[in-house]
Amino acid sequence: MPEDKFPLDYPHGPDLDNLTKRLLDALNDTILSEAPGKDSSIIQLVVSKRKALPGEAKAARVTIDEMRDYL
Repeated sequence: MPEDKFPLDYPHGPDLDNLTKRLLDALNDTILSEAPGKDSSIIQLVVSKRKALPGEAKAARVTIDEMRDYL
């Protein structure tokens, strides 16, 4: 995340649960739009945030793996 997203009064940046909620809402409207239960079909979620290093692209990265044989 860009350094300006980590103000002095919130040195750890925005709440991770709020960022995750926005991501799941976006997934519900896109790749999960036809999945039964939409984001309730997600069985594992690993999230983290960190401040972007100087000169590093300020972007989000999401990796999605399908686990058909989980259940």
